[in-house]
Amino acid sequence: MKTTDVPLTPCPTCGKILECASHTKREPRPGDLSVCIGCGELLAFDAHLVLHVADLRDLIGLDYRMFKRIGKLQALVRKKRIGKK
Repeated sequence: MKTTDVPLTPCPTCGKILECASHTKREPRPGDLSVCIGCGELLAFDAHLVLHVADLRDLIGLDYRMFKRIGKLQALVRKKRIGKK
């Protein structure tokens, strides 16, 4: 797993400052999706690699397998968050 620095961005949902993205194959590019490590919100990178809440335009073209993987990751993040309270 590799990590790439991205512009400091607060998660639009929980406010956690996001400063890097972990990946296995390549660095993030505009349009790529990410999951907030603080709350599990599904986010997308814009042209400047700043994250925003993913909307339908960001999700077009995703197949069922990818939706399933995203859901599993979101569940893990949210379970970890609940355990901290």
